[in-house]
Amino acid sequence: FSTPQMKNSFQFVTCKIHYSRSPFSTSGILIVMIKQPFLLTKFTPFSSKSKHTLFTFHCNFSIKMASLTARTTPTVQNVPGLTTEEMERVCEQTFQRYESGGLGKRKGKGVAIVWFRNDLRVLDNEALLRAWVSSEAILPVYCVDPRLFGTTHYFGLPKTGALRAQFIIECLNDLKRNLVKRGLDLLIQHGKPEEIIPSLAKAYKAHTVYAHKETCSEEVKVEKLVTRNLQKLVLPSSGGLGNEPRSINTTKLELVWGSTMYHIDDLPFDCESLPDVYTQFRKLCNDG
Repeated sequence: FSTPQMKNSFQFVTCKIHYSRSPFSTSGILIVMIKQPFLLTKFTPFSSKSKHTLFTFHCNFSIKMASLTARTTPTVQNVPGLTTEEMERVCEQTFQRYESGGLGKRKGKGVAIVWFRNDLRVLDNEALLRAWVSSEAILPVYCVDPRLFGTTHYFGLPKTGALRAQFIIECLNDLKRNLVKRGLDLLIQHGKPEEIIPSLAKAYKAHTVYAHKETCSEEVKVEKLVTRNLQKLVLPSSGGLGNEPRSINTTKLELVWGSTMYHIDDLPFDCESLPDVYTQFRKLCNDG
């Protein structure tokens, strides 16, 4: 871009877009025009009457000017996302979609535990949905694992810095607020999940613990420990000989995959046959 007033100057524009898709989002192209005195104008390819909603759209534009005669301080223009009211409306629409579908018919019994880990959201949370469908009552739980706030084994570096810790606190506050609006509450416990989850399952006689599947070694190790300790639980249940209570193990850990753009169950091929390049991957997904 250049104007008569911008002779002998160079302009560099860096655009960083964080885009999270939702059932109500639509794909589009963002066009940015830079005018004197560097105003940002946004155009979208869909009309304002479109029923599609763009959810969690954050855009940071970094504009840097370098002149042969003078230098100015780089500036950052922030384009905000949806307001709180708009986000709540999107959440309500999503829950209505769940309830109207076949999966949204609630026919379960007993208590289910939702173990929140890295996916601290209500919208499009399959673990929360499965718990809601399969039970009469839900106990949302988050474990503040002290090991995540320790140091690394080899170099003693902090695993969680101050900024990330503050971000987690803000996410938990937002999660708790959204759960309370839907008649639930978030139980936050400090300790190891392999100790907290089984104790809560025993105390509330939960039949299933739902959580998102993780892939890193430390998280996978915790999953195995939680499963092993749940298998040790002995919960009382009626229905024995002469209606006497008998002891059976009924609590299980059900892990839900939800960490990728394409769900693992939606892939038209096995993970062992994963293409080496993205073009082949995209063609197989489109054709499948």
